[in-house]
Amino acid sequence: MERLGTADTPAGALRNILDGWFYTLEEDVLAEGTVSADDRAELLDRTNTLMEKRLAAVSQSTPVFAVALRGYHKARTDGDVALADGIAAWLAGQPNVAASVKKQVGIKGDIDHFGAMGFLQGLLTVLRDSGLAGLYLVLDEVETIQRARGTHETRA
Repeated sequence: MERLGTADTPAGALRNILDGWFYTLEEDVLAEGTVSADDRAELLDRTNTLMEKRLAAVSQSTPVFAVALRGYHKARTDGDVALADGIAAWLAGQPNVAASVKKQVGIKGDIDHFGAMGFLQGLLTVLRDSGLAGLYLVLDEVETIQRARGTHETRA
């Protein structure tokens, strides 16, 4: 997803999309009128609750997606840019994310071909909630995907 782009960010738009989504969630929480914008702890908690609700279907098959997003949001809220960048890199499927980053958030390993579909579903939820019209997907190395699918079907 390192080449994920939008109209205003031709490449590397994942962080902007995530930040925009969390902004939208916070605005939705504030619109309820039960939380003050000054109560950062309560706003974070309520935003995470709303995030969990919106990602409920995705979390059933891929709970680590919401775990990573929650960690990303907390890191951004706390001003820990390095941690937020590491989590965003992991969400984007980068293979060389430091183990210390993953440990701080409670995630393990890398995104494999079995988890990728759940992450795609989560990304589609984030895009939809952000008001972005859709996703144009280019698959590179389709033969690798076909081999992975064949391996998965053999196990079934």
